[in-house]
Amino acid sequence: MKCAIQGLNSSLWMIRNSSLMLYSTMMERIFGVNRTRDCDSKKNRMSSSVFFAKFPGMRAFLLQSFEESLRGGRSPTIGRTKLFALLNLLTRFLPPVQSATSDGTIVHAFLPYVFACAGSADIRIRLLAARSLTCLLQPACLPTLALRILILVTTQLRRSSEARSMSHNRLHGLLLQLLEILRSEYWPKLGTADTALADDANNGILPHQNCSLLQEVDGQLNDLLLLLSADSTNATLCPLLRQTGFACLLAAHPKSRLEAPEILRVARCLLQPELLTPSSPASLDVAATGLLTLIFNLQEGSEYFRSALLSMLDTSSSTLELQRILLGCLLLSLLPTPVQGVGFIRRDRLLWYEEIIFTLDTLLAPAPAALSSLPQTSGGASRQVGTLIDQLSRILMRQGRPDTTTAYYASLALAVFAVSSGSELVHSDSLVRVVLSYSADREKALTPAILPSHLSPLLVLEAVQFCRHSRKDGDFSSCDNLFRRLAVHLDPCCRTETKTHTVALAAASNALLANADSILDCQSSELLALFFALLSLIVSDAEDEIRFLTARVLRNLLEACRFPVNLPRDPLPITLLPHFIDFLLQHWSRSAVSSLLEWLYKAVVEMWIQSPEGSAVRLFVPESTGLSIGPADLSRQVRRALTEWTAAVPDKNRVEWLAPQIGSFVRRLRQHSSDYESVVSSDGRAAADIASDFEYFSDFLQCCSSQSWTDKRSLV
Repeated sequence: MKCAIQGLNSSLWMIRNSSLMLYSTMMERIFGVNRTRDCDSKKNRMSSSVFFAKFPGMRAFLLQSFEESLRGGRSPTIGRTKLFALLNLLTRFLPPVQSATSDGTIVHAFLPYVFACAGSADIRIRLLAARSLTCLLQPACLPTLALRILILVTTQLRRSSEARSMSHNRLHGLLLQLLEILRSEYWPKLGTADTALADDANNGILPHQNCSLLQEVDGQLNDLLLLLSADSTNATLCPLLRQTGFACLLAAHPKSRLEAPEILRVARCLLQPELLTPSSPASLDVAATGLLTLIFNLQEGSEYFRSALLSMLDTSSSTLELQRILLGCLLLSLLPTPVQGVGFIRRDRLLWYEEIIFTLDTLLAPAPAALSSLPQTSGGASRQVGTLIDQLSRILMRQGRPDTTTAYYASLALAVFAVSSGSELVHSDSLVRVVLSYSADREKALTPAILPSHLSPLLVLEAVQFCRHSRKDGDFSSCDNLFRRLAVHLDPCCRTETKTHTVALAAASNALLANADSILDCQSSELLALFFALLSLIVSDAEDEIRFLTARVLRNLLEACRFPVNLPRDPLPITLLPHFIDFLLQHWSRSAVSSLLEWLYKAVVEMWIQSPEGSAVRLFVPESTGLSIGPADLSRQVRRALTEWTAAVPDKNRVEWLAPQIGSFVRRLRQHSSDYESVVSSDGRAAADIASDFEYFSDFLQCCSSQSWTDKRSLV
């Protein structure tokens, strides 16, 4: 190891290259092969006392090597490869957790050199020095050192750029070290201001630490927030330094001592248009990290929370990227399980804008499915919430680029407000105006209107508005439009996006369950089209989550309509299919029969016969059950339902009416089979087999119609 480290400082490239390979081999021999992907994991590290006990001469050698590498200037620029190897070795030490051991004394001599590396001109040296610092400190020292770094940094930031005695590199290095301290697993978590320090033995938190020290750190962090967002420092500090400072605040997640006006002043400072320019791409990272810091400093649920977000949205109207972050954080606060700020912390690097967006998209992925089960808040909506909805509506209306995630977040936030809030909020003109304006614009070109995927949450708004407003006033003129639009968005032959299907299912659930009492009296063909679109989702090759969510919605609808069904709360889709077909035939009789035959023809022709995947679609069920559904299975279910429907009522006219319907269905299927047989013979035979089965059923009906009703019942 000594030979490898000394060779890294050679002027000959061949020696440096060989030394680097030797260094890598020795690290693997000493610490072992990495047991996890994370090199910083405890499984890949060793106690410093064990290391120096095995290699007694290494301590003096490492100290001398640090001295040689740092000699010649406060900002080391010579021997960076050797310095990098030395710091990398220190990062493989386990922190001296117990104060009774000698680990802290052994590694204490390395601290001055690590602090000196904070001023390196190479950012990689500064990053590695920050990581190695927490490996040399006892947990009891972390709050004290964090406070000293904060005092040192804030003192420098209060001075003018000419009066500062530290370079930006050193300030950045100190903030990186502070960031690693705050991210350390041994850093005591801050609760409220009156919460005493935890002394969890598993985390190594020592009992002699006191709460006043952490409160002082908390106060210094708030001062750092004000200094990083002050107008005087915006022009003098580099964006990377400010971004690192905001990352420290986000990692600490202190309890905010700032009043709402001060929070808003900081936000306006971060959102200044002149700072967010294409010539300074890092400024977007700074603003994004700073906004997250402000949002998570606010106490969620406080009276200032939504009003602060409202003002931030208004200020960020010219920057869609920052609006996306603000709307995403708003959605996190509205959903049942909001995510804490620590969910955005990454231990391996600083928090960039792309990371924030990726994290938000991941956390909000279940949001469309949650629309079906959001609890409704009691009482009327506050004026702040109503104002926020108006602001979101304006953002959506003036969206310059329609196909963006920002518009999706805005419409999804409106949908969440509509579902979870009371009728007073839903009667707001802003909600109705947004829905009608977007629907009307697209109905001019498409009938029925098909909303883009990023505006699909507006379906939920329209459904909730219909349930709570039109139904209350006795106006059902918009009923057919709503059912038609929902059917189009749910039909897998028209829309294939999982997100759109999930949102449309939430809208259909709200519209159908809220009107379960009046659904049975509705004879609208658009309602039947909606029902068969839901059935299409069950039998199609959609995502398993969509099929099970559809089955849950239909199961709840059967229960709300008092239809006897003995199924679990979350039934398998295939087990729900016969029950729902019986429900349709029982309540909509001949209209349901015509729609059922048309749906079966469409399912056979479009979902399987023309599908390159084949003629059978297996549902997400255990293989041992053998439950699958395909054209033959589906046709048997329909024939069984029609047979029972025919025998349920002693009506000869029903049989005479059904026979020509079946005959027309068979002729259409035969024609399609002959046309398609030349292309895919197997699928053509499948259609021909289904036609033959229904032809036998047609012959059976004709036989029944020529006999007495009693004889027909015996045949069945």
